[in-house]
Order: sequence, then structure tokens, then C-alpha cells
Amino acid sequence: MIIPELAGLFWNYDTEKLDMDRCRDLVILTALRRGSLEQIQLVSQIYGTDEVRRVFRKDTLGNKTLPAPAVYLWGMIFLDEEELAAYKKWHEDSLLRWMPTRTFQA
Repeated sequence: MIIPELAGLFWNYDTEKLDMDRCRDLVILTALRRGSLEQIQLVSQIYGTDEVRRVFRKDTLGNKTLPAPAVYLWGMIFLDEEELAAYKKWHEDSLLRWMPTRTFQA
């Protein structure tokens, strides 16, 4: 179950069935995408700053599901200069954005 302070971020989910431990990545990415500063601070308190950083970097360097404004904002905190520059290059180059970022493992 999602705690009440975060429930408004999950308007498209049944918050009674959403497990905050099993859906850790979803909760963190949704807070970074839609949350207020207070909600993001709460998520950082629940999971820890290192876990928020890990999930953000995993998404930004992999699947790239976060919108660019969120990546530019949080990237200044969680990414090093080279990683942020690589993301900016990817975002600005329309051909790179169409290249697959997900890998298939059989």
C-alpha cells in the first residue's frame, strides 16, 4: 500500500494493491517525475538517497523513461558531468533517441 502523502502521484494505480517494497523503482521514478519537493524528500527518507540515485542512474543510463526536464534537474545531483553530457547528447540528437536502449536476455 502506498502511504497517503504519495497516493496522489499514483492516480492511475490501485494504491491499495501497490506494494512500496516490490515496486520500489516505480515509486522512486514516479516521485522524481511528478512529485513535489516534499514528496521527493519523503521518498529519499524511505529508501535512502543512495537507492534513489541508483534507480535514477539505472533509468537515465538505460531505459530513459523519465522526461528530459526531470533528467536535467535531477541529473545535476545524481549524475557526473560525463554522464549528464552523454544524456544531453542523446536527447539533442534525434537519431540517437531512436536507437534501442533496452537489451534482450534469453
